[in-house]
Amino acid sequence: MVVAAGLLAKLLGVAKNVVLGAWFGTSDGTTDCFVAAFSIITAIYFVGEECIGPAFLPIYMERRDKDGPAPAWQLASTVLNLQFLLLLAAAASVFTYAPQIMDLATRFEIEDEVGKVAGRQDLLTNAASFLRWMAPALFGLSLATVTFMLLNARKKFFWASMGEGSLRAAMTGAVVAFGTQRWLGPWAMPAGVLAGSVAKIATHLPGLWDEIRAHYRLRLGFSDPDFRRFLGLIAPLVIGSVFAKFRDVFNNVYVMSGAGLVGGVSAVYFGRSVVETINSLFPYSLSVGMFPYLCELAEKGDKKALGEMLDRSSRFMVFLFLPAAAVLVVAAMPLADFLFTFKKLQPEDAALIGMVTLYSALAMPFYGIERVMMKGYFSNRRTWAPTIIGIICSALSVAGCYLLITKLGFTGRTALVVVSLAAVGARALKVVLLAANLKRHIPMFEPGATALFALKALALTAAVALAGYGAHELAAPMAEVQGLKGKLALLADMAAIGTASVLAFVVAAWALRMEEWHLAVGWLRPRLAGLLGRIGLGKSGS
Repeated sequence: MVVAAGLLAKLLGVAKNVVLGAWFGTSDGTTDCFVAAFSIITAIYFVGEECIGPAFLPIYMERRDKDGPAPAWQLASTVLNLQFLLLLAAAASVFTYAPQIMDLATRFEIEDEVGKVAGRQDLLTNAASFLRWMAPALFGLSLATVTFMLLNARKKFFWASMGEGSLRAAMTGAVVAFGTQRWLGPWAMPAGVLAGSVAKIATHLPGLWDEIRAHYRLRLGFSDPDFRRFLGLIAPLVIGSVFAKFRDVFNNVYVMSGAGLVGGVSAVYFGRSVVETINSLFPYSLSVGMFPYLCELAEKGDKKALGEMLDRSSRFMVFLFLPAAAVLVVAAMPLADFLFTFKKLQPEDAALIGMVTLYSALAMPFYGIERVMMKGYFSNRRTWAPTIIGIICSALSVAGCYLLITKLGFTGRTALVVVSLAAVGARALKVVLLAANLKRHIPMFEPGATALFALKALALTAAVALAGYGAHELAAPMAEVQGLKGKLALLADMAAIGTASVLAFVVAAWALRMEEWHLAVGWLRPRLAGLLGRIGLGKSGS
């Protein structure tokens, strides 16, 4: 259920970006302005999304399981009310100081035909205006963090995950309906964010309405022991998350806006959204679904079962997403060309997005393992260790981008590569450090079995990559084709890559006798049989 909702949300996110590119392009900097402003909004509400949940859910579930929903909702009420007050201050500050914030966050420069820097003030003004009018969206976007966790605690994963889909659907709908110059033009983008923030929390409320009516109170129980425990858990997470958001804004907005590449900020944003969509197929969804169960195992003190669950989940991430990363590397350019080449987005613009997609794909297996490892820490209420590790890795990423792009002057496409690889390197290092530290406390990753699995996973990935690349070489059009025929040719190319890769994956996984393959087949076989049986019964009944 979480996979379905997460996939739908991410597909809507890609559709939103395709629509933004098709309606507004990237050549005049308007889309860069919106992406820069939206990145600030995202950074603010993601601090809550990444911190509140891991600190809130274990304590809330413990209190609810021991004493029932009413005492647990005392904590929920306090968190919601305090969060609202903090958001009120944050939204007022963003609205008031939007020009100063964007001046600090960007280095917008556009070169005209004779090489003179022009347009910086206009871009700053547009970005500040977008940011100012998106400030109220912080309420719906951030409060939905707590409602998301409350739904997860009740095992209502689908509607919890669908909130993100509602946000993206509303943003896309606003641009399609009002993005023409006759209506709102570029202002449809921030209007969509406002509408999406309402839609996101509105998606969550029906599943919680009975509990809200019965148990929510206007209270600030600062002396509540549960709230004090919550503060102790969330404090290091806030520090780490603020640093991580600074890293994202610095690398993706500040550095790229001054790298001499119009559309560079949008290229990073659009390219990574493609990779994030693939990630939502399993890693994010699995980590959401497994978290309540990890909390239960940690509460029982069953370290052996906890370690087995983390070990198997991590291996499954590598089993699926190391080969998937290889496929996306092969298909990145035709995929970006297929999705993002329109009248206002030329092939050279799509190529920039494809570059980001290609290099960002390398981080896919590390993203999956990181999601699992982080839930292992949070279920044991350990927040300082992952925070320190995250700060170290983020600092190295920021330092690398600052040195190579801002100081040494790497510009244009080279800057895109630097930013993309900095993110991959930071994530890979973080996974190594997280796993090594967690292994000290939980029995997992037995060396011999882990080494054997790694060799098999590399062989599996090599087989998939060779098959996909061979299919691409055979199917790719020899000459550049425009229009509908060009789109169909790209679609055929990607279909060939996907078909050859899947066949190679199945054959290699079976030949290598990988345990993960047999587990997946064993899980799928009875469910497919049941589905086919129901379809057969339906036909006979009709």
